[in-house]
Amino acid sequence: NIYVSGTGGDITTTSMGMEKISPSGTILWSTNYNLGSGNEHAFGGPMVLGNNGSLYAVYRGPNFSQVNAEFFILRINTSNGAL
Repeated sequence: NIYVSGTGGDITTTSMGMEKISPSGTILWSTNYNLGSGNEHAFGGPMVLGNNGSLYAVYRGPNFSQVNAEFFILRINTSNGAL
């Protein structure tokens, strides 16, 4: 399986989208996670599949000054996309 992620939003909110895609190209699940307000400078980082079957994704949250950006480490259930 392949996991695809990206960030998006508008001036009021930032969200991370995540999809699990089968080897044949079928989308098995698709979900969005709210990461906070604003979207300037927010971006996704590395993802890794843990030994416990969870997917771990790192995201840098929005920050207009780029000095004190928040980072999120999300543990995602690979069977349904739940946090």
